[in-house]
Amino acid sequence: MGGISTTLSGGTEETVGRNIGDNSSYGNSAYTFTPAADSRGITINTYNTSNKRVDLTITNTTGHSVDVDAIVFDAQLTFNTGTITVSHLSGSSDLNDAFTSRTLAVVSIAANVWDVYQETVLTDAMADQTLANGESAAFRIECAGTGTGALIAKLDNIAVIGTHGSTVPPVPPVTENRAVDPVWFTSEASSNLWQITRENSLQRSGNYALRFQQRWTSSPVIQLLEDRLNSNLTYALSFWLRRGNNDISPLGSNDTTVDIELWSSATADGTFTYRADLITAAQNSAANIWQRFEGSLDAAALAAYDGDYLQLRIVRNDNVKHTIYLDDLVLNAYQAGSFEQWAHDNGLNPSAIAHDLDVDQHTNFVEYALGGNPADPTSGPHEVSIEASETAVNFIYPRRKNSTANYMVETTTDLNATWVEGGAIELPVTESFDADFDKVVNRISGDAAKRFARLKVQSQ
Repeated sequence: MGGISTTLSGGTEETVGRNIGDNSSYGNSAYTFTPAADSRGITINTYNTSNKRVDLTITNTTGHSVDVDAIVFDAQLTFNTGTITVSHLSGSSDLNDAFTSRTLAVVSIAANVWDVYQETVLTDAMADQTLANGESAAFRIECAGTGTGALIAKLDNIAVIGTHGSTVPPVPPVTENRAVDPVWFTSEASSNLWQITRENSLQRSGNYALRFQQRWTSSPVIQLLEDRLNSNLTYALSFWLRRGNNDISPLGSNDTTVDIELWSSATADGTFTYRADLITAAQNSAANIWQRFEGSLDAAALAAYDGDYLQLRIVRNDNVKHTIYLDDLVLNAYQAGSFEQWAHDNGLNPSAIAHDLDVDQHTNFVEYALGGNPADPTSGPHEVSIEASETAVNFIYPRRKNSTANYMVETTTDLNATWVEGGAIELPVTESFDADFDKVVNRISGDAAKRFARLKVQSQ
């Protein structure tokens, strides 16, 4: 993988070229290579400390995050029998772990001398497998003889297998509308980094879910948002939650609950202060199922903090009984009376403005602007109508009350000519279609032999 640099230390370099097994692969993986003419293997033995181990350090300069998936290598037994241990040197690594040296695997090499072992050691036991751009990870391959006996083995074709994560752009400077690139982080104490981890076997969608897996926790999970606080908006949040079945040992006293809080600060690197709850005490009603929770906040009450930088905080309670998993957390912000608010209230994606969910030939926006239930094909918009007299024409249409949309009546005397606004006069509203829609009357002059009118509605 381009952009990954590697250093090896320890052991003794072979004096002749090596390609154990002659299969030109890294361990028993599917990844192959062509050995260079001057490629060398490494001999490890238990006669002294420096020779019994090989330390491997990789540094990520790809411009992406990289998930470290496995350590692979070939080994060949040359004297006696024993084991090879592969460990993560978290004390020398940017990957967080609760242990200074976490054992990933112990490989037994106890068959015949000169037998070849092709090994793939997964990193699943590590608390953190994602190497951000610029970070390094360190691993150790170390041999031990059987009992008090010595062991000699040869290593070759050592590699770290990883996959690209998301592109990590440089953190942008603080500007009027943008703070920093949004990431999730926690201030979990280094003595207990396993309190909050990511889960890749029980996620609801995507690659990972967030997991709180211990009885106690000392830190929320925090995200610094890109956009600043706007008190004219309503913030709506949803997420999916799953819990285990009394699966924490020793068992705590409390059912596990989750709060989602909004915090703000006048500066991006300042002290953030609690402002409000978006969701309070979310709790699964049963074990081992995903359930959706949602909440919203009218930010008008936070007008004193307009323009502040924002943090979302996921807060779990303490002394709990259950491991919990969170996934698919979505935060939307919308203006009261907008299509986005209506979409949220109707369980729609706010970006689905041109979709026709109920296939009734009326888009979601038409049903927002003129009436109708987007999930019911029998519930359509209120009708636009015309009432005519000898001197005037009344153009009547529905207008959503307190809507942010812009309703315009346009007229023309020739369908091939330009439509213009202003050819009609809106009369005072005296009637409603229903609780959500006014009946708006626009009077159009009858001085022309013919005149055409249309209603145009634009989302703000």
